[in-house]
Amino acid sequence: MVNPGRDMDAVKAISPASQDYNLDLLENLPTKYMLYIRTCMNTMESDFRNCNADVIEEILTKKPVSRECCMKVVKAGKKCYMEIRKVMFQFYQLKRFASQISFRTNEVWDRCSTEVESP
Repeated sequence: MVNPGRDMDAVKAISPASQDYNLDLLENLPTKYMLYIRTCMNTMESDFRNCNADVIEEILTKKPVSRECCMKVVKAGKKCYMEIRKVMFQFYQLKRFASQISFRTNEVWDRCSTEVESP
């Protein structure tokens, strides 16, 4: 889907316009839903940002996240994981991939849950 390197750098780049778009998106989500998403992110513990970026990278490039990150993803639960992805792929930088990521999002969940459950 995305080539590591230059393509991933473009996905991670935030311009003032894209930042405004993302803020507007978040402000227009229902308050209860945003509270739920924040609770989900908190369940993934303090390193949510790094783990979240790694999960997005795995979804887009198939570069596997660490076992530690998988543990955080599984700890949050599948429903939280899926809702966080749904919001993330509405962000300006990622929305162009939204129609392509459903299957990959499930693959990452399945891989992480299998990895965490095996010794």
